[in-house]
Amino acid sequence: MYYFHIQEILPLYLHFSNLYKARDYDCVNRFFSKLTPPEEIARELEEIYDGLNNKNTEEKISNILLKLGFSYSLKGTKLMNDCILYSITEDEDNIKKIYNEIAIRKGENSYTIKSDINTAIRNMWRFSDRDKVRKILRMGQCDRPSSKGIISMVKYHLTLPL
Repeated sequence: MYYFHIQEILPLYLHFSNLYKARDYDCVNRFFSKLTPPEEIARELEEIYDGLNNKNTEEKISNILLKLGFSYSLKGTKLMNDCILYSITEDEDNIKKIYNEIAIRKGENSYTIKSDINTAIRNMWRFSDRDKVRKILRMGQCDRPSSKGIISMVKYHLTLPL
């Protein structure tokens, strides 16, 4: 088994723009000071990188929901954010499974989650620019937004190749 120093491994697993962020983690600082098997380094760095990506993804989701007209003072908007993030990270499209998973994480009933999200959607629809919402969500003139439609379209916008 070969042992490498972290400075030799780090550039291979992290994009250089994220290198300075990785040094803020205690586990990376620990690796800088000693020799560690490359498998362990790779595993730790992948977890760090996934954490950074999730934080960036959460910010992007928040920005899209704010553009749509959601209010973050409502619990349902935060739950919608969690549902979208779960849908992206787990590549899940079944809305019932998403609600069940979020309910387990939050310690609530899935029907409560659904009700809170639908309240946030109704509030957004009531006070937002409907033409703008229709354009972002690719809805027709007579369509109303649904949680599944919003989750799938935000997921679509975030997973577009640049």
